[in-house]
Amino acid sequence: MKQSDFEIPAWGWIIFGAIVVVLLGVDHFAHRGERAESRKVALLWSMIWIAAGLGFNVFVYFALGTRAAAEYLATYVIEKALSTDNIPPLFSVAFTIAVIGSTIGLSLKRGGDAGEQSRFAAGEEKP
Repeated sequence: MKQSDFEIPAWGWIIFGAIVVVLLGVDHFAHRGERAESRKVALLWSMIWIAAGLGFNVFVYFALGTRAAAEYLATYVIEKALSTDNIPPLFSVAFTIAVIGSTIGLSLKRGGDAGEQSRFAAGEEKP
């Protein structure tokens, strides 16, 4: 397969490296501490990173042209699609754990009396 015909100047690599270091720093310091993040915050950060990737595509378009931007965008979309291929196995594992847990009388909810749940699973009447 033929490599692209684009010649990236040294200043382009330096700017790219600096941007990557800054974004890694932002990611590191934004998620420090032991606070739990909500789904809304996680979705917001996902949108920020997707916007950063697409914003870089705009830079590639203006700096290197249409062909380079199309190659970058195609690669970005493929990588995004490949990163989501791990999601279905996670759902199947969680579903399997929930089914096995409910079969043997374990509750996935917080609280509750485990002894009461196991007696109920064994067929005894609830008090």
